[in-house]
Amino acid sequence: MEKQLVKVAPQTLDLADIDCEAQEALFAIDDRLVLKLDNNEATVGPSPLVFKAISRAAADNQLNIEADIYSRRLRRKISHYVGANYNSIACFSSISDSLAVLARTYLTFGLEALAVYPAEKSIVDILISSGAQVNVTEHEDVFRPNVEEITRKISPKTRLIYLGNPANCSGACFSEAELVFLLSYAEKSLIVLDESYYEFCGITMVDLTKKFSNLVILRTFAKAFALAGAPTSYIITDPQNIRFIIRIGQYSAPNFLAQTAALAALDDISYMVDYVRQVNRAKHMLFDNLTRMGYAFIITAANFIILKVPDSENICRSFARNNIYVRDLSDIPGMNGYIQLTVGTPVQMETVLEHLGRQSKENAEKLNNVPFQAVDTSKIIIRDNIEIIKEPEPDYIERYY
Repeated sequence: MEKQLVKVAPQTLDLADIDCEAQEALFAIDDRLVLKLDNNEATVGPSPLVFKAISRAAADNQLNIEADIYSRRLRRKISHYVGANYNSIACFSSISDSLAVLARTYLTFGLEALAVYPAEKSIVDILISSGAQVNVTEHEDVFRPNVEEITRKISPKTRLIYLGNPANCSGACFSEAELVFLLSYAEKSLIVLDESYYEFCGITMVDLTKKFSNLVILRTFAKAFALAGAPTSYIITDPQNIRFIIRIGQYSAPNFLAQTAALAALDDISYMVDYVRQVNRAKHMLFDNLTRMGYAFIITAANFIILKVPDSENICRSFARNNIYVRDLSDIPGMNGYIQLTVGTPVQMETVLEHLGRQSKENAEKLNNVPFQAVDTSKIIIRDNIEIIKEPEPDYIERYY
């Protein structure tokens, strides 16, 4: 009898096959020897309290118990952390799960979703899987998008609009005034604002959720809290929205160990703050040294930088040969020749700078027409001249200290 596959849904046919080659190569290596800088995860492990909490949970034989699908303890702790009402918060496994729940709640065939460019392919795929038509905005300058370019793509059928703030690929940010305009203009659309990098930049629109019922904030523990391996994300929105979102979302709650890890991470805010400060110090180190080497670059408000190189594919392969994994952005229109590097600790970034220094003469993009200079790799790192700019502390520090 001839084998026949069951017919898949038409929206699934619109999705491309997954390319697993890069991950297969990465995970074939002992992870202790890898510096993974391609996906903006934390470059250090989570707080020691996380390990203690997970070990205690395992020792107490709690793994046979299903997690609280409403994440009540975690929501209470997040409520204190973000300064938002308990009933305005819902928890899910990952950012992708959060968005998938929102898509299933608000989208269907005949409606439209809008992804603000440059959006990750995974984001677009999740929206497509809802059955809605997905449009992507176009911007004259991918690093400086404006709200008017978004409004031109909004139609009466647009039910959901996704944008990152800062954006994951470009680091672009929208101001509060721009977002207030968008929320008012698209009052019948759900504006999904991804704030995955809040802890690094301190930029948040949480207070606007009290004024605009069409705003949903996405947050994650995968970045600054270093819990990408035990994923937990959460949303903040009007409590009336939560009532409907949770009808589907209760089945995508973080598992028991992920909730345990997130609770412990919130008990050690100082650990996360220290890591964020190390990342900010490393940014200053990168600025001083990349300028000196002659690279053109953008240091974003998030925990990554964007570097312009003549041959992005070649330099990514060069990094990989040294077990350093960075991201080639050339497959994104308007970002040809750019690579993205997660910013880690100063010590980790010294390794990156040493590698870039060895390639600076042939790979560095001229900055303001300054000629390339041969770099003595033994003296690459400028340490004494790093000036730490005193910036306002994010509001989560004020609440905890």
